[in-house]
Amino acid sequence: MGKGSIYPFKVRIKDPELARVLIMVNERRASKILDPGTARKAGIKLKPIRKDVFIGCDNRYYKSFIALPPELDLDIIKKGKGYDFIFKNIF
Repeated sequence: MGKGSIYPFKVRIKDPELARVLIMVNERRASKILDPGTARKAGIKLKPIRKDVFIGCDNRYYKSFIALPPELDLDIIKKGKGYDFIFKNIF
């Protein structure tokens, strides 16, 4: 990791819907976010790394998507009722 890198970036999520979406992202590298409220929560929670993690809208179907770039990996640790999601560089 270079100087000034924000990785590994750790975020704790207690919202079950947002946690489910991020678990799907860990499995498939990309996932749909069906609820607009969950998409807003994802944008707020991941704001420091928003430029690296794609959170965008498909105007054709009006659904939001979240995806990881190839150089990032996501680790999940269960903590009580929530999860710790750790975004880290692969290379």
